[in-house]
Amino acid sequence: MAPLLLRALVSNRNHFYFEVPGSKIRNLFFMYRYLILIVVVAASCKPKEYRDEIYTKPQIVADPVIKSMTPEESLKTMYLPKGYKIQLVASEPLINEPVTVVWDGNGKMYVAQMMTYMQDIDAGNEQMPWSKVSVLEDTDNDGVMDKSTTFVDSLVLPRIILPLDGRVIIGETYQRNLYSYRDTNGDNGCRRKDPLVGRYRSRQSQPRTPGC
Repeated sequence: MAPLLLRALVSNRNHFYFEVPGSKIRNLFFMYRYLILIVVVAASCKPKEYRDEIYTKPQIVADPVIKSMTPEESLKTMYLPKGYKIQLVASEPLINEPVTVVWDGNGKMYVAQMMTYMQDIDAGNEQMPWSKVSVLEDTDNDGVMDKSTTFVDSLVLPRIILPLDGRVIIGETYQRNLYSYRDTNGDNGCRRKDPLVGRYRSRQSQPRTPGC
């Protein structure tokens, strides 16, 4: 726009005017007005500079005291940059040993819980099918989960959860198979299990486990 206006500046007798397609501005006042506009437009085209806000980080304790804390006490020890907020959504006894969390379209929270992962220095019983996926709900809409239901149990270290159209895809550690689990009666418990990916996928008779 600026080069076009500058090239359009011409002289006609004792007046200056801008020759804009379809019209002529023959007033010297308007000439200065447009020149100011050109400067403003050119200045506004400069790239903006973004700078990180300088803030003071908390002091890091090299050898902290190890002690048990409640979830509320633990929140007070967490550091967040300016503008961030942390809120307790779920804790014991609703969940134990959580490793991954996802939400479905209805606001239900699915939590994979590795109940056998590194429970002792020798990882004893780690491969036992004692882990599970639970469904947590906020029944009073206060932003905190207050109800927990076991969706699927007897799992070996579940680490993949994907809610879909009424189904939940779950994958276990050391397994190449993926299964879809479905709650068919609305009680948040799995009542149907179907193979999705793996060696069972091509079979005509797909195994289903009532109660999962």
